[in-house]
Amino acid sequence: MKKREYFVGDSLPEDAALKIVSCLEVSDVCSLGSCSKFWREICGSDCLWKPLCEGRWAGVVLEEEAQSPDNLDHEKASTLKGWRGLYIKKHNEMVGHAAYLKKCLSCQAINVNDYLKAIEDMKSMQFGFKDVQTLLLKPKNSVLLNLVGLHYCIKELGVQVGCLREALSSSKIQGRQVHIQWWINAEGEEVLAVLEHGITREMALEAPKFLLILELLRWQLFPKSSYVCPHNQLMYI
Repeated sequence: MKKREYFVGDSLPEDAALKIVSCLEVSDVCSLGSCSKFWREICGSDCLWKPLCEGRWAGVVLEEEAQSPDNLDHEKASTLKGWRGLYIKKHNEMVGHAAYLKKCLSCQAINVNDYLKAIEDMKSMQFGFKDVQTLLLKPKNSVLLNLVGLHYCIKELGVQVGCLREALSSSKIQGRQVHIQWWINAEGEEVLAVLEHGITREMALEAPKFLLILELLRWQLFPKSSYVCPHNQLMYI
């Protein structure tokens, strides 16, 4: 006789279970949903995923559900429906956008126009603060990608400094040290170098654009004590 699937908490009232799950992070909701049939149903509820979607992507609307492909099993097809399905779809879109940004900023020599274009691209891709925190502010990403994410949060999203510091701390990148230098090269271009542990990123730079980048980071996020001198900067993220 097949044993009944059971997990501690399966006997909880549905409203109490939903209250508990609503306090969890998305990754924890997904993990809990794999524990038993009871929690799978609770963790797939529209009343749970609707606020998660709206909290991450302001103004998001659930469109009329499309038919699931015939070759999908029932359990997998059910995850693609409703607000949970919309969350998965939107998240996968943002993962693709983040991969594009990583590719654009992976070269050793980076023109400042490409840096600024990356920020404009993030705006057109409708990156939210949670997207930046989840996909860009990660230790495995380059420090340049971290900086682009921070710059975007300050310039385009207007995120408060306290929230940024908390995000940096929770993402475990608050201790990263960034050494910045700039100079005029043989061609007469102003060049910005962003270094971490011997890795150098260079950006051909126009002074006004550099000041925009530096001032946003300097006065709104980083303490003055993090700086060595105007042309040899050391910043602690």
